[in-house]
Amino acid sequence: MPTYNQGWYIAESVRSVLAQTYSDFELIVVNDASTDDTAQVLSAFFHPRMIVLTRTENGGTGLTLNTGFNAASPQSVYETWWASDNVMYPQNLAILTEYLDDHPEIDFVYGNCDIRQMDANGKEIGRKNLLAEVKTQTWDLDRFLHSYYLGICWLWRRALRERAGCWFQKTPCEDYDMTVRMAAVGGQFAHIPQTLGWFRRHNQNMSCRIRGKGIAPNYAQNLRKFQYIQEHGISAWMKETAQ
Repeated sequence: MPTYNQGWYIAESVRSVLAQTYSDFELIVVNDASTDDTAQVLSAFFHPRMIVLTRTENGGTGLTLNTGFNAASPQSVYETWWASDNVMYPQNLAILTEYLDDHPEIDFVYGNCDIRQMDANGKEIGRKNLLAEVKTQTWDLDRFLHSYYLGICWLWRRALRERAGCWFQKTPCEDYDMTVRMAAVGGQFAHIPQTLGWFRRHNQNMSCRIRGKGIAPNYAQNLRKFQYIQEHGISAWMKETAQ
């Protein structure tokens, strides 16, 4: 769970993870040098499955994710990341874990989520369902390269993430970038039509800022990345991107 200046929301997010019906997990919260009361809020939590790491300099979501995953137990088989302003429903991890356990041919599974719109004071002013059961949300690579539609409730095999490389420091839409790379290295995706959490939409979350600036990756960029990785390999792409 990467976080930066979200002391207003993070307690609810952390509690939702610790309240999971599935208990065989570790929660690693990485505080990216927050300047608000995030550290104070986190200091109130004492749980054997929770670790809090603090970066001394703000490095952005990509570096913060790398810090967290590098600190994960080497015995971990599945991974996910959860934004510090979103909320998991209690059976999120149980349902996603069971699916991967039962489907060894699948590397990445995603479910539905609700969206709750907040005003400037954190008050809910509207809600809707994302990836609703009435829509066809089965995995479609071409559609995915056109537009990210996987929501926020995912679980993947650690081996897939390791094949896809690390997160980049200055890449917008870190989740989109990583999942394109996961697909390019051969990851197999599947959707389950169950709602597993809710996304808090407000003016300060990253997806809203990216949408407002119009800097989300487009189809041409995603297709080039996908084809380049398939032709030259992930190491070549990582080297080119780092330049």
